[in-house]
Amino acid sequence: HIDLDLSSKCNIRCRFCHLSFFDPKEIAEFDLKNFLLLEPLFEHLNSITLFSKYEPLTCKEFLPIFKKISEYDMESYFSTNGILLSEEIIDNIVGNLTYLTISITGFTNETYRENMGVDKLDRVKENIEYINKVKKEKNTIYPILRISTVGLLDMIHELKMAVDFANKYDIKEGIQVTSFKAFSKELT
Repeated sequence: HIDLDLSSKCNIRCRFCHLSFFDPKEIAEFDLKNFLLLEPLFEHLNSITLFSKYEPLTCKEFLPIFKKISEYDMESYFSTNGILLSEEIIDNIVGNLTYLTISITGFTNETYRENMGVDKLDRVKENIEYINKVKKEKNTIYPILRISTVGLLDMIHELKMAVDFANKYDIKEGIQVTSFKAFSKELT
């Protein structure tokens, strides 16, 4: 197994994210040329994760990198806020990506905007609907979807909404609630 951050950028600033409190000194991003230096490892891997703490879809060469990974028989996974999932990306990951986690903290437009910093919940919903449409067209279960939400004390009341959201949008892997410890008064 290998974990790779394809990019050290994110397209949003969630109120609970480390990127809301500092800017990285340098921005790093894989390009296809550098990514291909890892290719000799691929035949020895049974899985690959394309993120750890940043938004992988900010990587300019995400699609060519993902297409290369798809040539190998291994599980693949990444997590995204779901905003940058274009139809082209979705058309390529459906049937090829094993697991996809979509981060959503706030299941109304208002609470999503408060937590995620942007008014894009409807866009994320549309992208999930499109994923499920393409999965049906391609007759595949992949990617298996999961929602990740941050367990903020002021958001606990929305956990039932998270479960309802998962049921409505066919999120087979369910809901992941990540724990959160506030180290700043702004987050309490």
